[in-house]
Parts: sequence; structure tokens; C-alpha cells
Amino acid sequence: MDDTPRLDTVSGRASKRRFPDPRKAFRRGRLAVDQHMAGALRAKGKWREVAATEILLTNVYPDVEFIEFTEWQENRVGADWLWWWIERDGTSFGMLAQAKILKRESSGRWHLDLCYQSGKDSPRQIDALIRSSRKFGVPAAHVLYCGTPDYRQGLECGLKHSNLDLSRPFDGWLSGSAGV
Repeated sequence: MDDTPRLDTVSGRASKRRFPDPRKAFRRGRLAVDQHMAGALRAKGKWREVAATEILLTNVYPDVEFIEFTEWQENRVGADWLWWWIERDGTSFGMLAQAKILKRESSGRWHLDLCYQSGKDSPRQIDALIRSSRKFGVPAAHVLYCGTPDYRQGLECGLKHSNLDLSRPFDGWLSGSAGV
């Protein structure tokens, strides 16, 4: 974190909080989630999205602020949480995030349930996420929990990649705009 005084967005005055380092925060969060997934896989053969998300969010905080949605809010907004960054000049940037687990079906096929629907009369989660993204003017992203290298054993795209170590998880983060 940077030691420069930070603008408190509530009072408008300088705060003693330091400026965050999102890259370090996301690395810290990813490592904590990886450790949890490895332990959960050893103990019971699976991990839960809710637990992984809680570990991620609590480990990126306070460098990356977040607002976690209730189940009712998630059904309406299509996101599990909102990430929020505030720059030195007070400029802010938010991102709606929906977590997904990479699952292996009984057929051996890998699957991400990107079209999840909580009930037959409710909209698909992705549609709610995109609608909310447009309404609030923030990008939307899926945060993918892909498990450990052992869990992902046999998961390959079939293409040859030179100088790319696919056994290591990505050390950064990716986002996708949802038509904002």
C-alpha cells in the first residue's frame, strides 16, 4: 500500500488510510482460496463457492472494497458482490462479480453453469447480471474458481501453447465488459 493520505469519500476529508495495491491483494486472495480448495478437496473431495468467495473477499480487503449481496439481492442483480476501487483523486470504479465453480460432470465433461436460473419463472443469472451492469454503469465479470492443478487434471484445450505454464493459476485478474 502507498502511504499517501487518501480521500475519505464519506466526509470528503483526507484519511490516514493508505492507497491499496490491488495486484498484491488479488494475489493474496487467490493464494488463500487455493489453500482452502486444496484442503477441502483433501477432506471431502469438493469445495463450495460460498466459502471460496468469503475467503477471497476477506483476503483482498481492505485493499479492495466490496459489498456482498444477500441471496435475495443476488437473484435480482445477478451478482454475488460489487468490488469498488477509489483513486487518489476520488475517482471510483466498480465491478459486479458473479462467482462460478468449474465442475466435472459424471460424464467427465467440464462445465461452468453460466446460464444458471434459480427458478423457472426467474431470469437467467447472466441476464440479470448484464442488465444490472448496464443500469449501474459498471462492468460485470465472472470470477472462476477452477480448483487445484490436481483437480484440473485432464483439463486441456487441445491447442499447443509455447512458453505458457498452464499448471500455474493466473496471477492477475480478468474482467469482461457486459455491454456498458
